[in-house]
Amino acid sequence: MALRDLRCCTSFKAFPSEQFLPLLLTLIRRLNHGSSVEKASDCCLWDGVECDEDTGYVTGLDLGSSSLHGSISSTSSLFQLVHLRRLSLGEITELSHLTSLDLGRNVDSSARNLLELRSFDLRRLARDLTGIEHLDLSSVNISSTVPDVLAKLSSTAIYRVLIPSSLGDLTGLGYLNLGHNNFSGQSITSLQESINWEQFRYGSRTLTQLTLVHLRHNELHGPIPESMSKLVNLEELKLEYNQLSGTIEFSIDNTTLPKFKYLALGDCNLSEFPEFLRSQDELIYLHLGRNKIQGQIPKWLGDIGHKTLSILILRNNFFTGFEQSWELSLLTKLQWLELDSNKLEGQLPIPSPSLVGYSISNNFLTGEILPSLCNLRSLGFLDLSYNKLSGKFPNCLGDFSDSLLVLNLSNNFFRGGVPQVFRDESSLRMIDVSHNQLEGQLPRSLTNCRKMEILDLSYNRISDKFPFWLANLPKLQVLILRSNQFSGSVKSPDTMLEFHKLQIIDLSYNNFTGILASEFFQTLRSMRFSDLKEFTYMQTIHTFQLPIYSRDFTYRYEINLANKGMYMKYWQIPNVIAAIDVSSNTLQGDIPQSIGTLEMVNALNLSNNHLSGGIPSVLGNLAKLESLDLSQNMLSGEIPQNLTQLTFLAYFNVPYHKENNSILSITAHTRVTQDCTWNIRQRNLNVLRHLRSIQDSPKHQGFNNILTKDNEWIAVVIGYGSGLVVGVVAGLRVSSRIPEWFVKTFGKEARQPKERRG
Repeated sequence: MALRDLRCCTSFKAFPSEQFLPLLLTLIRRLNHGSSVEKASDCCLWDGVECDEDTGYVTGLDLGSSSLHGSISSTSSLFQLVHLRRLSLGEITELSHLTSLDLGRNVDSSARNLLELRSFDLRRLARDLTGIEHLDLSSVNISSTVPDVLAKLSSTAIYRVLIPSSLGDLTGLGYLNLGHNNFSGQSITSLQESINWEQFRYGSRTLTQLTLVHLRHNELHGPIPESMSKLVNLEELKLEYNQLSGTIEFSIDNTTLPKFKYLALGDCNLSEFPEFLRSQDELIYLHLGRNKIQGQIPKWLGDIGHKTLSILILRNNFFTGFEQSWELSLLTKLQWLELDSNKLEGQLPIPSPSLVGYSISNNFLTGEILPSLCNLRSLGFLDLSYNKLSGKFPNCLGDFSDSLLVLNLSNNFFRGGVPQVFRDESSLRMIDVSHNQLEGQLPRSLTNCRKMEILDLSYNRISDKFPFWLANLPKLQVLILRSNQFSGSVKSPDTMLEFHKLQIIDLSYNNFTGILASEFFQTLRSMRFSDLKEFTYMQTIHTFQLPIYSRDFTYRYEINLANKGMYMKYWQIPNVIAAIDVSSNTLQGDIPQSIGTLEMVNALNLSNNHLSGGIPSVLGNLAKLESLDLSQNMLSGEIPQNLTQLTFLAYFNVPYHKENNSILSITAHTRVTQDCTWNIRQRNLNVLRHLRSIQDSPKHQGFNNILTKDNEWIAVVIGYGSGLVVGVVAGLRVSSRIPEWFVKTFGKEARQPKERRG
């Protein structure tokens, strides 16, 4: 019986009518305008509808022979039936002229909610839909066996198939994408045997039409077999991020060797530069990153790539230099170059003026930046960090600001001042010149960088007043001034100034003095409320339009940030994090009441100042607070009771004044939940032994004034009940016992690392 003829009862089972009935009615009426299904019906009694007897959830839907027509869009009520386990589209195979069938999804590679098909009749599909040109089953986990009859799909235009099982003889295959699957324990050779690469025949005509093969992000092992080189029309081969043996069985003398345009062999355990590339003079994209290639970058790469090579990725290898000192400027079409994390020595190589992105961080480059760098007028990304470069910044770096998006010169030995000239309407979004030897004042022309999001000037010798004028940058999210020679008050001269987007501000280890003014916290507008609509990372994305398709390159920002009593490296900065650090200055007075309005703050560090008075109860308003450090001040009184209601708080550093034998007392009413952990941190490990003696005590969920003879301060961990945004990102873990990591972490002084990326 057709759905339009159904009549249903008025009773409902174990669920309210408003939950599923409107969804089914909407779906049916959208696909069949003649439907007369009544609202009062029990949809579990309809033909074609199956429900779970216990829960009443709709688990099966058969739309076969239902006279339905129209489209099912991404907003269809069908996709709100989240408990659906069986869906039949019935007579879809009657569509004999169908040329495109898309059951795939565009999902992030880390997503776990992929569609799994356990019963999928591909045999009938392949038998009846012989005209199919586009079959997309991407990100679908099909556990059934794919039949040999699929080989009857004879069109030469099939360009996307993603099926993690035997494919048979796909005689018309033009585009094969098996990326992001799990071929555990298989080699490319065994995969080829199931696909039967070399037997593409159709009548008397050879159909080696395959132009693209994607096998990236699998667990394939073994060599890259010679038989793949016989796919003469192959233009794009992506094998990166597998467990291959590092052997490529291609021969440079092979007359059938295809002319690759896009070749990705990253993370394939290669130990030498592939020789077969000598004949690849049509390459547009070459990715050999994350391998074990040693020695010098061959000179012939400049010969074969000078006309076409646009993107070259050689990061994370062991290259030491360029054979015969050949110059990167030979690659006249090069737009993107990644040489990070190698062993390159000598002066900074200067590529072609066509370059848009240049990253050569984490090497051993020395000397000054050559003036010829100023010829790279198209630069959008420049990352020279973690080297041994010295001298002054070229003044032309300010001139680049109309095209430059990211400038990272951190962890070098540059001296002098920050370039004084930044053009109007600058495109700069990030400047990181931390860990250098820069001096002088900040250039006021930075106010021209109105797209600036990240400004990191930490660990230099910059001497200036607090730059409240940076509040004129409407998109500034991160401001790091740590460990410089800034001085004076942090009171705003203009009560109307506000940092509209600022989420992270670090003023620690400077020479700021005077009262910790209430006006300072009032300028932090974005920490009072948030208009964020989704979780993401602070980053810049650049899109290259290449032949055939476009390519996105993402530069994610990173920072060092004091959190939970130690400095952490954030390789990715969540857009939801908000932190204030004014520690290790000479700030005085009471803790301002205005702090209580900053409801979005996750980490607050006021330690090592001259603050006095008590802890204001308004801190209990900071519902998202995870880390609070008030140590090494002159605070007194009791801990406000409402701080125990901060369910995210995972680190609370409370001062103890040994010189006058006074402490900030933890009153009897200061209690936390049973799953809380109390951590005491001090310089004497006796406290850890003390803590072990009480960790199994039934009273460990709350106690008063636990001290040992040599205590200088107490760290109290309270309320780990709702999960930590910051802690999870940093890979921390808190449990209800005292684990080994606690001893390792808190049994020594927190470090301020200056690490190298690798």
